[in-house]
Amino acid sequence: MIVFYLSGAGAYLFFLLVKFLGDSESDLRDVTSWLVIAIASSLWFVVIPISLWEIKSKAKSNTTPTKSKTGSKAEKDNKTTVHTKSDAQNILSHHES
Repeated sequence: MIVFYLSGAGAYLFFLLVKFLGDSESDLRDVTSWLVIAIASSLWFVVIPISLWEIKSKAKSNTTPTKSKTGSKAEKDNKTTVHTKSDAQNILSHHES
C-alpha cells in the first residue's frame, strides 16, 4: 500500500515540477508555489479526482444546445446542434449585425 502511495506521489510531483518549471510566468523563488506543489503531491489521491471533476464540469458547461440556422435537413426536422458558448455568441453577433 505504501508503495502505491509513494509511486503516485512521486509521479504527481514530477508532473507538477515539469509544469511549474516550464511556466515562464511563475517565480521560482516564491515559497508559496513550492508549498502548493509539496501539499498537492502529498495529497495527490484527493487533488487529482477533484481536478478531474472540475475539468469535466467546466467542459460540460461550455456546451449548450442551439438551433441550427443553416436551412439544412436538421432544421426541417427541428433537430438541435450542439455548439460551444463561444460559437453561440458568434452566431448571435452575426445575426445582430
